[in-house]
Amino acid sequence: MNQNIKTVLAVIRAILSYCTSAQWSSLVNSVPGFTSAILKMQDWEKQINELIVRQAADTKGFTRQRQLLRKNLAITSFVYLRRGMAYAKSKGNNTLYASLNISLSKLKGMGFTIIGQEVSECMDLLKAVPPADLVPFGITSLTEWQLSLKTYNDYVSLPRNKKADKKAAGAMLETVVRDASTYMRENLTPLAEAFIGTNPLFVIGYKANLKQIPAPVRHTRLNAVVTDELGTLHINCTVTVDKFIKDEKPYNAASAITGFDGSCIVKEFESGIRTVTVSGPTVATKTFGPFKFENGKSNVEVFVCEPAFVITPAAPVAMAKSSMKQ
Repeated sequence: MNQNIKTVLAVIRAILSYCTSAQWSSLVNSVPGFTSAILKMQDWEKQINELIVRQAADTKGFTRQRQLLRKNLAITSFVYLRRGMAYAKSKGNNTLYASLNISLSKLKGMGFTIIGQEVSECMDLLKAVPPADLVPFGITSLTEWQLSLKTYNDYVSLPRNKKADKKAAGAMLETVVRDASTYMRENLTPLAEAFIGTNPLFVIGYKANLKQIPAPVRHTRLNAVVTDELGTLHINCTVTVDKFIKDEKPYNAASAITGFDGSCIVKEFESGIRTVTVSGPTVATKTFGPFKFENGKSNVEVFVCEPAFVITPAAPVAMAKSSMKQ
C-alpha cells in the first residue's frame, strides 16, 4: 500500500471519528445533508479497507496469515469442545460427547477447508443446547468462537489472484481512494465549513483533523490548535506536554509554539497519561487533560482558552490646585 493511500485513509478515519464523536454528532445530525455525506464517506472507507484486504491476500504473507488464523481457530475450538464434552458427560449425552470428541481428535490434522466446516458443525451442536445449561461449564457465550471462525473463513475464501488480476485490483484501489478524496474535498468539507459562523470551534477541529498525515510517526505526537470560544486562532502560544512520573521515573516536558494558523506539533516525548498546558501573550494559561499518548500514534486536540485581556492602567489625574483666599 503506497503512502498516498495510507494518508487518505488516515484522514478519512480521523474526519469520521471527529464528526461522529459525542461532542459533535448532534451538530452533524442536525443537517440531513451532512449526515448523508458522513454515511457516504463510511462507505468509501469500507470499500478501501476491503480492497486492501484483497490485495493483502495476494502477498507472500497469505499462507502464513492463513496458518496463524487456522491455529487460532483450532485453539479456540479446543477450549469450547472440551467444555462442551464436560457438559455432555454430565448429562449422559453420549452422542453429543462422541461427536465433540471425534472433532477434537481431528483438529490438529484437518486441512484448511475441512476445519472450517467441522467447527461449524460442532458449533451447531452446542447452539442446540440451552445457553443457561452451558454456563456452569464455562461457556457463557459462543461469540468469541463464532468470531474466530468467521475471521478464518473470510480470509481463506479471499481469491488468490494472478499477477494481472493483482495489478487490476491495485488500479481499482487507487481509483476508489481518488474518488473518496475528491468527494471529501468537494462535498464533506464545504458542509463542515458552513458552520464557521455558528460553530467556529467545530470547523477548526475539522481542519486540524484534515491535516492528519500518518507518515513517519514513530514516537508520540500531539497536533495542537489553540483558539478561543469565538474561534479566533492564537499565534505564539506555547503548548507544553507537561512533565510527569511513570514507573517511579521522572520524564521532562516537551513544547512547541503555535504558528500563524494557530497550530503546532509537539513530538517525541514519553508515552503515557499526561496533561497539556497552554500559555501565551494572548491567552490565559490553562492546563488540559489528562490525555493518553501512545507510541506511533498522533493525538489531534483543539485547546479552547480564554483570551488574556491586558488592562492598561489609567494615567494619573493631576489634581488642580485650588486657590484659597487667605
